[in-house]
Amino acid sequence: MTYSKSASTRAAAIRSTAQLLRAQGYAATGLSDIVKESGVPKGSLYHHFPEGKSEIASAALAATAGRLRSHLEALVASHPGEPVAAVEDFCNRYIEQLEASQFVLGCPVATVSLEYVEGTVQEACGRAFDVILSVLGAALEARGLSKRRAAAASLFTVSAIEGALVLSKAQASTEPLARVRNTLGEYLRSLIANEAAP
Repeated sequence: MTYSKSASTRAAAIRSTAQLLRAQGYAATGLSDIVKESGVPKGSLYHHFPEGKSEIASAALAATAGRLRSHLEALVASHPGEPVAAVEDFCNRYIEQLEASQFVLGCPVATVSLEYVEGTVQEACGRAFDVILSVLGAALEARGLSKRRAAAASLFTVSAIEGALVLSKAQASTEPLARVRNTLGEYLRSLIANEAAP
């Protein structure tokens, strides 16, 4: 097997695992599901991920974290000096995805985090959320908030969005996320304005 084929096989397995984890979670995703979704033979899965399901799930979550970082950084860049607009846009993208998937697809990390997971999978979930918090915190700092206040605001924002995603999925309605989006917009704009006030 050439390196390029080996790399593409590994990438296909990770990509399919990430999709499955987002849609159905960790417990409901078996190696047979990954084999079927990705087209990668089970022997190849164990070649690339000798520790099995937990290793491939951790790799998939790490890849998801990388995509989230790129997505968030692009949103922030598309709204120069307006991190609040980036947050609102972030919520809008989730609203679109919830509706398009009939409320199957929520946060690609929370779906796994809400289950009982431990070890490398739990650590991978934590690192993925750290990515979101760090990008948002940096954007708020750049807008004038102190490091401490930016960190607190990003934690509050991410927690609110994640809770709203859970409610939206449970109620099969985007209203919880839309209302949280609007409230967060007011909260963050007020925070930035107060920080900038003499």
